[in-house]
Amino acid sequence: MRRALIGVALASLGLSGAAAAQEREYCPDRPGIDTPACTIAPGRISVETSLADWTRDDQPGSREDNILFGDTLVRVGVSDTIEARIGFTPFGHNRMRDSTGVESVDGIGDVSLGMKANLLHPDGSDLSVSVLPFVTLPVGRSSIGAGDWGRDFSSP
Repeated sequence: MRRALIGVALASLGLSGAAAAQEREYCPDRPGIDTPACTIAPGRISVETSLADWTRDDQPGSREDNILFGDTLVRVGVSDTIEARIGFTPFGHNRMRDSTGVESVDGIGDVSLGMKANLLHPDGSDLSVSVLPFVTLPVGRSSIGAGDWGRDFSSP
């Protein structure tokens, strides 16, 4: 599977003046394929969105293209080690081609609600360890969204 990502982190907006001890280097989740273990500083908000994400999956006898537009993640620093997260895909296009024909689906994606709790080095220095539990609310159409409730309690 080939994955092409065109992402732009649009904004990182600080709420009230954070204490100097809380200031640390910004660690974005987007654009990228991995999820860093660091958390955003307390009292900060980050809105990270991509212009377009394109995934192409070639299999023997079939090809699937999935394009997501405006895939957005909002992160809010709750404490020095915890951030709240909400993710949403406003529009997606999925095209599947195989020997039986071509099928296309357009629509919105699912909403994800979660948090990231950092257990070691929240600023991302040295070895960082965190957990990232979340739930997926199935508001999107199938093949753009998961089409079902979901949850995960993994670590990045």
